[in-house]
Amino acid sequence: MSAPSPTRSMAGALASALLASLCCVGPVVAVSMGLGGAVSLFSALEPLRPLFVLLAVGLLVHAFVRAYRRAPTGAEVTGTGPAHRRRSLLWGGAVACTAVLALGLPWASSALAQAVSPDGGAATDKPTAAGEAQVVLAVEGADCASCLLGVRRALEKMPGVTALEAGPAPHQLRVRYAASQLTPTAILQAAQAKSDRPVRIEG
Repeated sequence: MSAPSPTRSMAGALASALLASLCCVGPVVAVSMGLGGAVSLFSALEPLRPLFVLLAVGLLVHAFVRAYRRAPTGAEVTGTGPAHRRRSLLWGGAVACTAVLALGLPWASSALAQAVSPDGGAATDKPTAAGEAQVVLAVEGADCASCLLGVRRALEKMPGVTALEAGPAPHQLRVRYAASQLTPTAILQAAQAKSDRPVRIEG
């Protein structure tokens, strides 16, 4: 059985990169399309992210080795033959693959999550208004804002919640609420109902 061609290796690398980033990008896309219930489905891919990243990098390296080792010498000299075109496509695919992998980085997915939920800005030190209280929730294993989108959407719909802010750490969410309408326990229960990860109160 012959080794896959550079084109097939590049296609595999792009598919692997997409799967590697899906756990961070998927929730953002789902929420923006009104499919908040699908957030936990994408987060289930997170444990496999290192494997997909290694597979993408391995296939990318394989594609370059095959393209540069086996290109016809004549096409390489003229720069206009099939080998030259394949290499140009290969470099374009490598850039696309790198961009897709970058979307899975915490800072990139957090920026996307903020674009979808602009009301959830950075934590502030503004004083709590009269009759208002706050609680900091922590979602275990969350490493970016995308992991918190399901919880955020659930709490946004709760009567009595006045503001949602990013906590001091990526896995934290600060909830401001009317103390006369809600309790920390009720907020925790609502958050846990929409999260496939353990949620706890940290402050």
